[in-house]
Amino acid sequence: MQKLSAALLDLASRVKRVEDSAAAVEAKNHLKLQARREELEAAIDESHVELAGAATQAKESTRKVNSLFASHPPTPDRVELEKKHIELVLPDREQYIVTTSEFDKVKARLAQLDSRKPADRQQGPSLQRGRQGGGRTNPDPDDNGRPESRPEDRSPSQDDRPTLKRTDGTTDPATTP
Repeated sequence: MQKLSAALLDLASRVKRVEDSAAAVEAKNHLKLQARREELEAAIDESHVELAGAATQAKESTRKVNSLFASHPPTPDRVELEKKHIELVLPDREQYIVTTSEFDKVKARLAQLDSRKPADRQQGPSLQRGRQGGGRTNPDPDDNGRPESRPEDRSPSQDDRPTLKRTDGTTDPATTP
């Protein structure tokens, strides 16, 4: 029986150590949780302060924007005011002037600009073919007056080459033979 009671005492002491160890771990975890809780509460307090500052700043900016638009009533009101102002400044007339000399001048100028050829509008150099017409069929005196069917059949001449010309009418000295 003594062995049994010694075994029970040994078991009781082991249980007591486990309980003490568990209590110590629980206390340690409780302290860690308490510290974390205090950190989170401090962070929440800081964010409340920041949010309060941001709210104050937003209110101030709203006031500034409202003060900027204080002289501008909302759009429908402004439209009505402008309609009334136009009626005061430009009263209705029985007959309106449809054309004026200035209008006719502008209209003629626009028609002139529209009627110009695209080549007239260019500012840079343009490609002009030689006197023979480039790829056009031309009569050949050696062929009894028959025109050539293809430009490749005849020998190239100086006049067949394209020539770059400046807009002022002169030719480029680098391309002149």
